Amino acid sequence: MVIDSNIMKSGKTGNAEMIKLQRGDKIIERRRIDWEKNQSHFIARGFSLMEDKPKKKKSTKPKLVKV
Repeated sequence: MVIDSNIMKSGKTGNAEMIKLQRGDKIIERRRIDWEKNQSHFIARGFSLMEDKPKKKKSTKPKLVKV
């Protein structure tokens, strides 16, 4: 992973855009710059770019009761 030396010293990311990567139930946040430079490594480890689409809610069907 490519790490900017200024970030290592200060611990701040500045104006770097953060993205979310997902593998199964695990979600991690990384800088977009890191994703673009190391995309093949993340994909090889099973991570993919997480889409910010809201999850669909399951519709509840009323249960039929036999009398």
